[in-house]
Amino acid sequence: MRWTHWLLLLCLTTAMSAMASDNVALVWPSNLDTRTLPNGALDDPQPDTLLYDNNSPAILSTATNFWCRVRFTAPVDFSLISAYCYTIDGTNSQAPCSCFVFTSTPAPGGEQAIARAAAPLPNFGWFDVNFNDTVNVVGGTDFWVVFGPIPGGPQGDANWNPVYDNGITGDRSQISTQGKFGTYSNLTGDIMFRVGGIAGGVFTDLSAGDLSNEVAGETSYNFLSGQSVFFTQEFENVGTQDITAYVGELTVTGPGGTEVFSEDLIGGALDAEATANLTTGTPFTPTAEGEYLARCIALAGDDNNQENDTTWLRFFVGGNHRWYRYDDDEDADSYLGFSAGSGWALKFKPATYPAAITRVRVDVGGAATGDFRIWMNDSQELPTGTPVWTSTPAVVSGWNEITVTPPILVFEGQSVTFGTLFETGAPMGFDDNPPNAAQNIAMGLLALQIANDGAQFFEDDGGNLCMQVFFDTTSATPPFPVIDTDRDTVDFGRIRPSAPGVSQTLTVFNEGGQDALNVTSITITPNATAPAYQITPTSFTVAAGASRDVTITFDPPLHRSWNGIITINSNAGNNAAFPVILRGIGDSTASAVHETNLPLPSEFSMGQNYPNPFNPTTDIQFSLPVQSNVRLTVVNMLGQEVAVLANGNFSAGVYTASFDAVAMPSGLYFYRMDAGDFTSVRKMMLLK
Repeated sequence: MRWTHWLLLLCLTTAMSAMASDNVALVWPSNLDTRTLPNGALDDPQPDTLLYDNNSPAILSTATNFWCRVRFTAPVDFSLISAYCYTIDGTNSQAPCSCFVFTSTPAPGGEQAIARAAAPLPNFGWFDVNFNDTVNVVGGTDFWVVFGPIPGGPQGDANWNPVYDNGITGDRSQISTQGKFGTYSNLTGDIMFRVGGIAGGVFTDLSAGDLSNEVAGETSYNFLSGQSVFFTQEFENVGTQDITAYVGELTVTGPGGTEVFSEDLIGGALDAEATANLTTGTPFTPTAEGEYLARCIALAGDDNNQENDTTWLRFFVGGNHRWYRYDDDEDADSYLGFSAGSGWALKFKPATYPAAITRVRVDVGGAATGDFRIWMNDSQELPTGTPVWTSTPAVVSGWNEITVTPPILVFEGQSVTFGTLFETGAPMGFDDNPPNAAQNIAMGLLALQIANDGAQFFEDDGGNLCMQVFFDTTSATPPFPVIDTDRDTVDFGRIRPSAPGVSQTLTVFNEGGQDALNVTSITITPNATAPAYQITPTSFTVAAGASRDVTITFDPPLHRSWNGIITINSNAGNNAAFPVILRGIGDSTASAVHETNLPLPSEFSMGQNYPNPFNPTTDIQFSLPVQSNVRLTVVNMLGQEVAVLANGNFSAGVYTASFDAVAMPSGLYFYRMDAGDFTSVRKMMLLK
């Protein structure tokens, strides 16, 4: 929809700082159309525009590899939709421009919306882009737009620049040569950068935010076939009117472009400026290896802006012995320049361990001597320490494959960062084509800007750099201790507070190949949960390749939920604070379940209750050959469930559950046990 053009001009007269020494006056072609707003030279698609420049382009900065930002103040409630920027020297440049909106002081992860202008940009003139989301700003408050990276340099070179005027508005336009979140300096003049939207209007706009997944409890771009995947879509009402109902049409296409999964996410009322997250109710379990694309389209009645209705997620299914990437595996769509000592990097994590990086691939924009590095990541998945591999081969324009010698070994819980530092003539390739999947913030920040010759890193949400690593299979064993447990959740189900405590065994493994695992403590959080559990022992040593059992006893003092986290603190190289979920409910209506000291059974079974007939208590014994989720219930002759005797995860063993029927009438009852694929039903008689 095209709107009638008009300007909302903000005039602020606070003095600006002195002109920077690297500024030069512009020499304009005689036939230059300065393209004023709203005379139609720039086809402004929005009804309202915020700006500070005086429409007289005059100055550029000869700096290179910099970012700009402009601080706007909305005079009234303002719905931000578009951005406009005046550039020069854009025709021959292969560098795109990204714009980010912040409603508080710009900081990593704080972006509210993103827009991207693909190269080439105008040689002299405006470009306009729509943000992926409408951002509503309360009248009288500030917001910032950060844009770049800008290759810069003097006028007439092959790299584009924004321009600013010769006026003075205030400390609103700034540049940084230290990255997107570096230190910004004020400009003397206003950058000719404007934003468009709707001021104080009434409209409906449903936006599709981040689309993310959950696989085995975490988000992942790479996982194995046969694993269950749940998708979560964020919806936001970025309009000014409430939405009564909406739907998200989620589809997944697999290798070859065949649709393999679909589900409609049904939403109810969504107030203006409210958000909601809807998760698929049915798990998707991919069976074929390859690339998958999940897409969600947000639909609502009278939606005034369809450009923010679709979101994508690209992910990959398969183990190692393949290339790991975030781009579309085609040639680069554009190239990102940066200054000496700076560069770009991507984080990578294998789907299976152990893994070995044997090769890397990069797409660069020219011939040069490369500078490639691999860092090991810390527990926050950020590069740390000195690089574990460096290489400076000759590279040519396009894709380059470099052998990693010796291979970099990656063990359980580890991830790496692969980066390149800028060399003259070889800017970094970038995938502009949708789906730009790695820009989903909910999936984690994947890209890094490198500064100070690799000594500093700044997280960035753009991940579709044309950089890839080849994770191969390996039988290598890490020399350091690697901790793991036989399960990630210890679930006691419902236990009667007055009954004796119930114990389960948690097995702790050291999967390292050389050093002992030294467990220094085992703690339970939150503190309010700890009184219901006893753990023995809480400190011990496990030799490489060995295991140790820990006994956890649940003895709830009160009728309530006792859920928490067990943290095993150790010298493990993969996770020094290893978490295990702890679940248990103190239920005064439940019966106790006791583990019986008998040899491990070879099959599932549930015995006849004893005594039978009974009054008012009886015991039921059941056997588990393997760890299982068990549900043991009692129902009456009407089929009504009257008691839950066991409901949770139990280790292999023989157990006795007690049923107290003091409040039940005499008669025939049935008890049923479900454990995995095993089901058994028996009768019992209560005689009073």
